[in-house]
Amino acid sequence: MPEGPSVTRPARLARQHGLILSAGLSERERDLVYNTQVLVGPGGYIGKQRKLHLSRDEVLFYVGGRDLPVFDVGFCKVGIAICYDNEFPESPRIPALRGAEVLSCRTRRGTGKWEDTPESEAAARRFMRDYYMPYRMRTKENAFYGVLTDQAGRAGYVDAYPR
Repeated sequence: MPEGPSVTRPARLARQHGLILSAGLSERERDLVYNTQVLVGPGGYIGKQRKLHLSRDEVLFYVGGRDLPVFDVGFCKVGIAICYDNEFPESPRIPALRGAEVLSCRTRRGTGKWEDTPESEAAARRFMRDYYMPYRMRTKENAFYGVLTDQAGRAGYVDAYPR
């Protein structure tokens, strides 16, 4: 298992609660940095997926991965598509052809600030429904279940990124 709190802490939680967890992190290998999801379970580290397709601002910080592995977690086989990877049909299709039964669709979508009113909440729901349509389509096209997760908490700005 890779060392470091970004992997050991989720692995400890997975072991403690009998869960399969996926956590996003910036993974450094030599002088390269990847946008990576690690998969851990009650038995520890299972594997990782490096994001393949980088958005225009991510190329300033990351390099793309090269593989789309499928992970056998015991009761099913899982593929992972990270954020922008879900926009491209081959990202979920390759894991489907490799036997994936579930696609973990990971994303971090900054949708702006919404007011605490019924009208604003309805607008946010409409926006998110339209934004996540490709994610839903990828799971339908490949006849597997999808688990869509967005970020939790509030994100700040990075000076090099456009606001």
